[in-house]
Amino acid sequence: MSSQQPINPRTPSEIQHTQFVAEDVGSLYLSEEYSDVTLIVDGQRFPGHKVLLASRSKYFKAMLYGGMRESHSEEIELKDTPVGAFKYLLCYVYTGNLSLGHLSDDTLIEILELADIYGFQNLETAISEYLESNLNEKNVCYIYDTASLYSLPCLSSACLTFIDQKAYDVIKDESFTSLSPTALKNIVSRDSFCAAEVDIFKAIVHWAKANPCDVKKISLRDMELKYRGYLIPEENVATQKYNASVIAGELKHALLDGNSKRYDSERGFTRHRIDKHEDQGIIIQLGMQYTLNLIRMLLWDREQRSYSYYIEVSMDQKDWYRVVKYIRIFGTHNSHNDAFQLVSFEAYYTKKPFELNKEGICIPRFNVATIPMSACVIEGVSRTRDALLNGDTDNYDWDSGYTCHQLGSGAIAIQLGQPYALSSIRLRLWDCDSRFYSYYVEVSENNKDWDMVCDRSKVDCRSWQTITFPQKVVSFVRIVGTRNTVNQIFHVVHFECPEYSVNSGANTSTGGIAGAELDLDNGSPILVPVGANDGYLAPKRNQSSGGEDEEEDLHFDPLAD
Repeated sequence: MSSQQPINPRTPSEIQHTQFVAEDVGSLYLSEEYSDVTLIVDGQRFPGHKVLLASRSKYFKAMLYGGMRESHSEEIELKDTPVGAFKYLLCYVYTGNLSLGHLSDDTLIEILELADIYGFQNLETAISEYLESNLNEKNVCYIYDTASLYSLPCLSSACLTFIDQKAYDVIKDESFTSLSPTALKNIVSRDSFCAAEVDIFKAIVHWAKANPCDVKKISLRDMELKYRGYLIPEENVATQKYNASVIAGELKHALLDGNSKRYDSERGFTRHRIDKHEDQGIIIQLGMQYTLNLIRMLLWDREQRSYSYYIEVSMDQKDWYRVVKYIRIFGTHNSHNDAFQLVSFEAYYTKKPFELNKEGICIPRFNVATIPMSACVIEGVSRTRDALLNGDTDNYDWDSGYTCHQLGSGAIAIQLGQPYALSSIRLRLWDCDSRFYSYYVEVSENNKDWDMVCDRSKVDCRSWQTITFPQKVVSFVRIVGTRNTVNQIFHVVHFECPEYSVNSGANTSTGGIAGAELDLDNGSPILVPVGANDGYLAPKRNQSSGGEDEEEDLHFDPLAD
């Protein structure tokens, strides 16, 4: 046998006996063995072990080894501590285990409070998540008060969402009177806390009778609201299921039927005439008032055309602002004819994030110059349709895979699906040989007024080009070639905006739906991301390009003051 071979090759090289350590440490729970401190809670005595308590909690570390008076005491009294909850907490300290299913809500809240005091953050998070999944109309007020007191934002948010959705049941439950004045005001001041005003008033009167000492602390003026909206996250409420209907516009039946695929020049859309002064536009009446922040629309797009429009929302068809029961879409321009044609319409409240510039325009973090995002080439020549925007940066040769224009005549122009706030562009010049190009790039919001963002007309350029510039609102991009060292044609293989970098963490998915969003408080359209595979939609009050599945998502902040 070779001396270099292991004695027993089947013997594991790593020993994992952590479970035995945990069992041995856990056996010290409530054990007098090796105990060097006694914790007294409400008259009951609990043997403890200083080093273990200090290693598990910064609170106990400071108390037992921080030079405080308790550092030299063999007995420590913990005042204002519920003994039942403390016993469960101490068990968790020694064993790392705690079964929550059999505990009452009151006990769970007490343990949560102790976990916050003694700094057991993992336990605090675990109990919060358990409470989130077990909310009901009887415990939600109590839990919300506690979450607010101990600054637990996730638990607070979950409570508020539950309260919004079950507003009537919550105000009818006796636990509503247990709310603190601050919590009461926070709840009833929300637009999304949607119950009949008379029921809310009666609930507040009932609360006031149960809390007479706190009544004067509430400002009634701060609590006045004109309207409230029901909140149903991530659910399209502009459907027949929710009793929505189209009350103005031609061919009303098509808009809310849920079919966004089967339409042509004669059917499958709702429309209104742009040039008629008495025209009301297209008006959708929701089944009840809702809190919304996302509108998704599909403009008719069986051929290339551009639209302009604006959107208003109202509760009474008189004040077109903020809280939503009626939605009016008014077309102002169609590059093809005098009809504004809308294929589908959806309305949501979404919690998906988005980023806006100071004007309320969406700042995209992935490439929006793609066909699924409704971008299109409106000027330039190519043997392969959509070669410039199809995302293929490798498959091109002398005959195909690029878009071009004659030097001294024309340009390559791209129209995005909607306006975006952009500060970078990337493109790839044709580079199958060693030639050089020169060019410049301009951007525009309206296809009339152009700003130059890059001038490389006197620079030798080849292959990949990255262009950065101060952020601008962009709907159109124009690339003008000025020189080719081989011939009189300017060739571009690929175009994207914003510039995508692997290090930026941007999403280059070409799937999704283009979208736009409307800021109701500012009256200006804003664009937002709607998901990893969703896009941004464009309700800018100017053009939106035609393209396949040209859907638009319009977001706004319904809860803004």
